Amino acid sequence: MAAFSKRAGLISVSCLAAVAATAQSVAQQDTGSELYLDLSTGLSITDNYESLEDPQGDTSLWFTDLTFGYSSETKSESLSLEFGGRLEFGDYAEDPDNNGGWIDPFASASYSRESSTSLFRGAVSYRERDNGIDVTEGFDSSTDLIVDQGTRSDARVQAELQTGIGTPVRTSSILSYHQRRFFDTSDPDLSDRDTFSFDGEIGLAITRSAELLLVGKYDNRDDLDDINDDEEHTVLGIGIGADIYPDMTFRGVLQYERDKLTETVDGQRETTTEHSPTLDLSVLKDLPNGALRFSFGGELDSNGVRTTAEVGRSMETTYGDLDFSLGVTRVEEGDIYPVGTVDWTREYKTRQLGLNYSSGVATDDDGDQVLNNRLTFEFFQDLTEIDALQLEMNVSASENIDGNDGDYRQAGLSVSYSRDLNRNWSFVTGYSHSFAEDDDEEVTTVNEVFARLDRRFSLRP
Repeated sequence: MAAFSKRAGLISVSCLAAVAATAQSVAQQDTGSELYLDLSTGLSITDNYESLEDPQGDTSLWFTDLTFGYSSETKSESLSLEFGGRLEFGDYAEDPDNNGGWIDPFASASYSRESSTSLFRGAVSYRERDNGIDVTEGFDSSTDLIVDQGTRSDARVQAELQTGIGTPVRTSSILSYHQRRFFDTSDPDLSDRDTFSFDGEIGLAITRSAELLLVGKYDNRDDLDDINDDEEHTVLGIGIGADIYPDMTFRGVLQYERDKLTETVDGQRETTTEHSPTLDLSVLKDLPNGALRFSFGGELDSNGVRTTAEVGRSMETTYGDLDFSLGVTRVEEGDIYPVGTVDWTREYKTRQLGLNYSSGVATDDDGDQVLNNRLTFEFFQDLTEIDALQLEMNVSASENIDGNDGDYRQAGLSVSYSRDLNRNWSFVTGYSHSFAEDDDEEVTTVNEVFARLDRRFSLRP
């Protein structure tokens, strides 16, 4: 198992201690709290444990997933602490000398406090995971699809603060930091990086129904090995937010954006800077069973200004919810691409359905523009009062619209059967298939069958 990153460890431990220090004051006014242990233990057989293009055979494992946690909630505060990992032993096809052990450690803490005029949320987490196919994770860039040997660690810290809620002067800000480290990988492009971001806004009331908006954003991505690009992005804006009618709101912000990109050219690091004004407009109209919305906005990055216009609708029905949007994105070169989202849920007496789709244009970590598409479908069926069947499917694809290499596709299918053995224990068994392919037609597939027992041990004060 990869060594715990010293810097990540210091960040996580210190932040966890700071959040945990509030536990005593929160516990004194508890309206509900729980100390618990989630246990999941069972057998897994997979034909490609290391997610290789040419697997060496079947791997049989006995695993135990452990999560220790504490949660507490009052009328104004909430606190959550969790830590755990996986203990596994077995016969590893790719590494016969591997004796197993403790892997995938994680820890997280979150705290929130709310009053009539203010809100604070804080969260910190650390997690190590295998660089295999993870079809449960969405992707924002090419680095989120990582099929390689070794592990990676992610340490995250985020804080959100809102003040002056409902008053003539309000502020809101979000500060976040993300540290990613790779261990024992064979891909030289998997380099360590730090990401820092800040998003702030000030609202100054100018009438009873309108306010002046002052907006500021800052993002910085630093590739520590100077293999991939570094990027620094700054946004400053001024605008108006107003209630046009009792059921309609308007927001318009004129922004100045600057993007600074540092990349390796002929062995040397070179920096280029882009400047441009952009516009961010949106209109929201409340309807009896939801809302209708329109947005138009531009964003600047190393590929120039990308402009998107979308119309969306959210609605609540007797048995579910539907939220969808449809629009177009125009890139700097003048090409236009359709984009949109669909989020649909439907509940019946003994079953539940869910469908989620998203399509959008973004710039990946290689500096190329890509069209990302993702479709997820979930189905849950109660067979009896104690038996249930669950099906999950997802498909993701990324197309490089600049004409360079970098296309990839991934898909996943999972079918599971669960049965409540008694009030405390449940049995789950199933099958999963994962698939990944890049534009070099290098294909990685993983098949797994599993059976496990689950239980939560709970202690309420």
